[in-house]
Amino acid sequence: MFLKWKNKKLALEYLDAFYNAWCNDPYLENVAKLLNVPWIKNQHIHWWGYLLVSSDSIDLYRNWKFFYEDKKWFDNLKYKLKNINWEFLLMTELRITDIWYVSAFTAHPFPILTKNAYDGWLFFNGLLDYEKLAKLENIDYSSYSKKNGTIIMSLSIWNELEKWKSFKEAIKSPKKALKSWYNLMSFLHWPNGYKAYVNSYVKEELLEHKIAYDYYKLLYKEYWDLFFVGSSAIWVYKKEDYNIMKNWELFEFDIKWINEFYFNTYN
Repeated sequence: MFLKWKNKKLALEYLDAFYNAWCNDPYLENVAKLLNVPWIKNQHIHWWGYLLVSSDSIDLYRNWKFFYEDKKWFDNLKYKLKNINWEFLLMTELRITDIWYVSAFTAHPFPILTKNAYDGWLFFNGLLDYEKLAKLENIDYSSYSKKNGTIIMSLSIWNELEKWKSFKEAIKSPKKALKSWYNLMSFLHWPNGYKAYVNSYVKEELLEHKIAYDYYKLLYKEYWDLFFVGSSAIWVYKKEDYNIMKNWELFEFDIKWINEFYFNTYN
């Protein structure tokens, strides 16, 4: 879920819908069966985290627990959001994995840092063939057994950014190992400012599959004082007249209300 602007009351309504949706995701079990992970039911059982940015602070949180077991920190997020004085950017995600290592260290938001001065964080949701991607990127796949596929995916993007590709072009790099869908949120400090991005992509053949499409699509809604993008499961708990992001659509936002250069991933 992605929220940007200044309407805290409405943002808190979306946070509650987010919480309810991930306690009981009506789409998850059927799409998990479609992807041959039948042990997954109606909850995302691994990791959760958030990135909350205001004009002069960043609040970053990552935990390996399913957030239903971490209610204190979800309530803490709501408290912090209530106490922001003006504009904010909030990205939050729950995750589940069919392979690899689960730890707070591999939870999202995931750090980005390139040699040519781009740094920030990203959230990724989708299924990639990480072994194939590692081979294409000349990465030793066997060294990542205690890590997570997002690292390989991120390195693929970093390699493109370091060639001075645009962000829209750079994030296409993991597509060459795509299994199903590829939704991405990110907040970056470019050499000349701050930007936030939301990307939506579903493998073309899955667009015709109703179960898959109902799950993978991203909804968005623009109010005069809030911009929302989120999973289709949120609609079950907050009914609105949403728009649907087009395939391979990228939303790009200039974040011009940062007061100081406090932001880096080294801390």
